[in-house]
Amino acid sequence: MGVSEGVDSVVEPAASGPEDSSIGTLLSQLVDDGENFVRAEIRLYRAQAIARLVEARTAVAMIAVAAVILLASAIALLVGLIFILAPYLGRVGAVAVVIGLALALAWILVRVALAKLRKATDPDASPAEPDLGGGR
Repeated sequence: MGVSEGVDSVVEPAASGPEDSSIGTLLSQLVDDGENFVRAEIRLYRAQAIARLVEARTAVAMIAVAAVILLASAIALLVGLIFILAPYLGRVGAVAVVIGLALALAWILVRVALAKLRKATDPDASPAEPDLGGGR
């Protein structure tokens, strides 16, 4: 794997003549060169990881904003349902029906999610085959 731009130092080969290059000196230079290469690779991967984290941070922030907007829309929908039902059931009746339906839906979703979590974390259960969308 090559070292790309942005790496601080480039290791130059040792400028020594053949007369003073012993095996020990060459091995020492090899170890130093290897260490410098590994350090440069680490700096490169670190820079790449930081760049990806910055991109991911922006995406996570956008998802959080979208979740807040979605929640506000759900609240507006529930309030709208209350206004629609109020002439037929009265204000209290409309609120009771809408809250009851919302709580029932939430309870069903939690029960299904907990059942799936129990199944997914059960060490004795065999994993289900993934649905790859092949259509048989």
